[in-house]
Amino acid sequence: MTARVETPFGPMIVYGTVIPYANEPQLDDGTPARKWEAHVAAIERQGDDWRRLRTDHPGVPLIVAGDFNQSRDGSGYYSSRQGEERLTSRLSDADLRCLTDMDVDATGLRPGRHLVDHICTSPELRIDGSVLCWPVGEGNVRLSDHPTVAVDLCLASALPA
Repeated sequence: MTARVETPFGPMIVYGTVIPYANEPQLDDGTPARKWEAHVAAIERQGDDWRRLRTDHPGVPLIVAGDFNQSRDGSGYYSSRQGEERLTSRLSDADLRCLTDMDVDATGLRPGRHLVDHICTSPELRIDGSVLCWPVGEGNVRLSDHPTVAVDLCLASALPA
């Protein structure tokens, strides 16, 4: 899902995603998929979307966020080498960077599991503060079956040089 939203800083584009999990049984056309095949195919398709959004809306910040079904912290917790490489390449093609690819244990965030939900942004945006995460089921509301992640963002031009 993609939305152009008006903010106090001007327009932004938000692209929400769920990239298929390792054992997604079929591709978009209904043919059977091997392990990680639908995952990689979705990265290719969505990577085209991200690049097109950046081209069609120059200078408008882009946020890509959701369930990437891939740990990005180098742990190999839940990913395939091909999927990691393709996602890294497609994010780079669209000039996006993943803000949530850190090792949450090493950073002290400790949500109980590695992150597979991620937030990526174009260079016009920066973290304003820190990345926040919390374990599955913390508090009275369960937002996901994964640890939840959030970031406060600001325009890069708003930060001191």
